[in-house]
Amino acid sequence: MIFSRQNLELLTLFLLIDGYIGILLFYFAYYLPNKQSDTIWRNAQASLMYPVSKSDTYFLKPLMSWSKRTYRIIIAVATVLLMVAIGSYWYGQGDVGKGTAATKDLGEGVVYQHDTALINALSHKAVAILAANTDSAIVLLQQVLTINKKYDNKATEVRALSQLASCYIRKGDYDKTLALLDEAFVKVKEVNDPDLVAVLYNASAVIYQQHGKYTKSIYNYFEGLNTLKEKGLSTSLRAAKMYSNLAGLFILLEENKQALKFLDEARVILDPENPEHQVTLAYVLCNSGIIKASGQEADAAAELNTSLAIAREVNDPYLSNKILINLSDLSLSVQDYSTADSLLDAALRMAEKTKNPISILLTNYGIGHAYLVRGDYRQATGPLEAAYQSSKRSGYNDALISITKDLKEAYAREGQYSKAFAIQEEYLKQKDEVRRSEKKQTFDLLMQFQAAEKDKQLARSQLEIAQQEIRIREKNIWLGVFVIGTFLLILVFGLLLFSLRSKQRLQDEQLKSVAQQRDIERLSAAFEGEERERTRISRDIHDGVMSTFATVKMRIKKLEDDIPDLAQNSVYNNTMHLFEQATAELRMTAHNLMPDLLLEDGLYKAVFYFAQNIEENTGIKITMECFGEAASLPQNFILFLYRAIQELVQNVVKHAQASRILIQLIYGNEALNITVEDNGVGFNPGQQTGLGLKSLQNRTKLYNGTFTINSSPGNGTSITLDFVL
Repeated sequence: MIFSRQNLELLTLFLLIDGYIGILLFYFAYYLPNKQSDTIWRNAQASLMYPVSKSDTYFLKPLMSWSKRTYRIIIAVATVLLMVAIGSYWYGQGDVGKGTAATKDLGEGVVYQHDTALINALSHKAVAILAANTDSAIVLLQQVLTINKKYDNKATEVRALSQLASCYIRKGDYDKTLALLDEAFVKVKEVNDPDLVAVLYNASAVIYQQHGKYTKSIYNYFEGLNTLKEKGLSTSLRAAKMYSNLAGLFILLEENKQALKFLDEARVILDPENPEHQVTLAYVLCNSGIIKASGQEADAAAELNTSLAIAREVNDPYLSNKILINLSDLSLSVQDYSTADSLLDAALRMAEKTKNPISILLTNYGIGHAYLVRGDYRQATGPLEAAYQSSKRSGYNDALISITKDLKEAYAREGQYSKAFAIQEEYLKQKDEVRRSEKKQTFDLLMQFQAAEKDKQLARSQLEIAQQEIRIREKNIWLGVFVIGTFLLILVFGLLLFSLRSKQRLQDEQLKSVAQQRDIERLSAAFEGEERERTRISRDIHDGVMSTFATVKMRIKKLEDDIPDLAQNSVYNNTMHLFEQATAELRMTAHNLMPDLLLEDGLYKAVFYFAQNIEENTGIKITMECFGEAASLPQNFILFLYRAIQELVQNVVKHAQASRILIQLIYGNEALNITVEDNGVGFNPGQQTGLGLKSLQNRTKLYNGTFTINSSPGNGTSITLDFVL
């Protein structure tokens, strides 16, 4: 919608800015020069023996009758209103979090930051060890959920629940996994995070796949991919993971051609040089190797070995177990039984390390299959029977048909025909029928998904065209508003200048007509009056210099919109930089002489706003930390502490070439510790301590404090002031 609330707010803001500029133009370009001219004329007339009448015809004459004090009040009120309007507009654009952080109680803010850092650390550690030590990862994630209860952060809770679900998938506890996912799906509705939603769909799909419910599995995969695509995340790492998992599902359905298509989608997204993509790349290579195992054994071995190297590098025993079993199958196909045995031994060690029921099940199947291939049917029945019973207990159906096929053959070769017949008739036939039904439904769902994708693509194209047309109309409207506003400003300013120059020409002619009537004394008096008037005007301009600077800056910045190439001009950029530097230095000087906050709100807030100004003007990230409750201190001591922190921070800005500064205040039992730390170039304290630091060190001693410098070239600097209160 062209005249939406946001657009109307922006239009109102521009009109306010134009009105404000108009007031300033009238005051400085018309009112003050006319007042000055009137004063000069009155002084000149006072010195004349025969005064000459003067025309008082003014453009906007009623406004000239107002006093300077009235105009200053109007400008002050307009300035406040404009600042409030700008602040309200930017606040409404979504910068709520920043405002909340600025107004939050400082003591609670420190605790919140500490807990947030702890939650992030625990989550990262859990993800890092999830593959190698699932039980420890579960403990860490439960700690995350416990800490998060204080803040009820839904995004953190859903992320932790999804990671817990991944842990329980690896442990084979599917009931617990589904319960966690159900809870996460309920709470993710309150979080606007498509990646989290996709994580939950992916985990659900894995569970259904492992239980042989392929239709539900593919439905969840496609829902997850649709969620990512609708939010413009179709090329994210999460999408690559889901494509890889889809390929694994179609490998189970013996549809390798479709599986390869999904693997190709994943390869397009993945960057082999990106460390975060390595695990997913390993799964893609593993699935590709499984497909190529029939007919392209050399390529299959190469991809599986590459995948295994990555799995070992990232310490993922679950994936390593899967790859080792498939490599053993390759060795069996070429009758390299010794290599197959060593690979299965390694796979068994990985399974025992993970304690994952699925890994153990698949390893038993791999061992039994190896015995079967070599004709050792008696040895084959043991691990195959164990794999078969484990599959029935857990409901893990991915390898069930292969297990029952091998177990039936082993029993038949051993002469145990009744057992072979029971497995063949009572289970394998039933599962074959389920597999065929699931396969058909899966392909029906795939076709529906592909058709829906085409419809969505067409709808997206049409939507983009419509949005483009709306943007063009909006652009034309805003361009019209800017053109009209600019034209009106130029017109008003031109009329003001025309009136002023006409008046000045008339006054010049009148002054010339009486010039012969002046004598030297009265001329001198007139000059002295003009000098006094210039002094008064100079003070007026000084009082309003900051407002003028702000006005000039806004007008210059508007030129960037009207002249797109201006921002690329180096002379313009250098000039703007010098202008902004001069403005910042003037503002900083006024504030730093005696910060009112120091007297009103104490040391922490004064330092906080000083640091905020430094961060805004230099781009250096400054972190403030305060621990303990501030003690009541003498005013002169507080002022010294403020000046000390000020000087240390300014030293960092001037000399350290740092990107981050930490300011830390610690109030203890009758003690105070202040630390200013940076990540800059550092220096050798024994050789390069300047006069400023030496002076600060001496002043610290006057307050019975200690001044400690820890620094070395290339390692930043940490300066600590300790006082006994």
